[in-house]
Amino acid sequence: MSDKNLNLKHIPKDEYSELMGLIRFYGNFRFAILTLFIAANAGLLTIIYKTEPKLPANLGLSLKIGGCLVTFSLWIAETSVVLVWYRLVCRAVELEHKYLGFKIWSAMPGAPGFKYLPTTYVSALLYAATIVLWVLALTGYICP
Repeated sequence: MSDKNLNLKHIPKDEYSELMGLIRFYGNFRFAILTLFIAANAGLLTIIYKTEPKLPANLGLSLKIGGCLVTFSLWIAETSVVLVWYRLVCRAVELEHKYLGFKIWSAMPGAPGFKYLPTTYVSALLYAATIVLWVLALTGYICP
């Protein structure tokens, strides 16, 4: 099949529909990452501080380092998801203005330039506080 036979005309409404599905997916993906973050940290904290008899020092130290790495990795993953979500929303706003006349995303406060919503700041605070917790645990300031 040659390129001449392909029907490649741009249909903004179809693109917008696909964007809505992707925006929904990435919004849900953030919650999946947050669930994994909570489960992993709760599991590590339970293993480190509730295991009887006490864990060997080297194993406890390794698990604390693992907690830091898991938290940092999931923070990076969520930040990446937020950046993709932001690009998709910007495209949705552009389609609303240029072609569709919708006011779904373009009517949100700060659109089209809003980069982060309050939930992004709250989740960043949660990740940062958890890393601080793990660093304090590593240094022995809390729960030696």
